[in-house]
Amino acid sequence: TMDWLQVLDGLVRDRATKELIITADQNHPRHYEEESKRQTVQSYENGKLSSRIREEYGIPRSTLQRWVQGIRNSGSTRG
Repeated sequence: TMDWLQVLDGLVRDRATKELIITADQNHPRHYEEESKRQTVQSYENGKLSSRIREEYGIPRSTLQRWVQGIRNSGSTRG
């Protein structure tokens, strides 16, 4: 069972991750900082559902898959 400190820690981490996301103006797509991508992939690797991650961060399945593969293959999401 999770105690309230674990729940609070998860909420704080989620908020911190979201704050790392920089949204450009409407003429440009969202830009995600490398650290934000790493935290998102870590959430996935720790068992968080792909659908929940994609919903929370507004990213398509292909983007999440690309980030996961990049981290697994080279340790970076950069191409």
